[in-house]
Amino acid sequence: MARYLVYPHRDFYNDLYRQLDAQPGRLPSRDEFLERDLYALGMHVADVWDQATEIIPGRADYRLIEYTDITGARYAVTVWWNRVGRVLVMRRVEITPMPQEPDDEDW
Repeated sequence: MARYLVYPHRDFYNDLYRQLDAQPGRLPSRDEFLERDLYALGMHVADVWDQATEIIPGRADYRLIEYTDITGARYAVTVWWNRVGRVLVMRRVEITPMPQEPDDEDW
């Protein structure tokens, strides 16, 4: 299994913070994500890059990688292979919040 260096781009952080701030309670806070999930996400990207789906068929330098954190929130990350720097760059992220649990009052 090949190992890669993974770098989050500023656009990744902009997407991340915009979405985390929009749904407090359903997504981790910025601090929780940076402390708990950023490293795990980067390791996941490095581990699955070779098997990831090409976003544009025939363009192996852009791929979509999905990750689910411990709370159930799902992250779809657009990753670019920077051949010159020989690193994987997390460019964009779309987050789907964890499923909302029904309130006891709904029963």
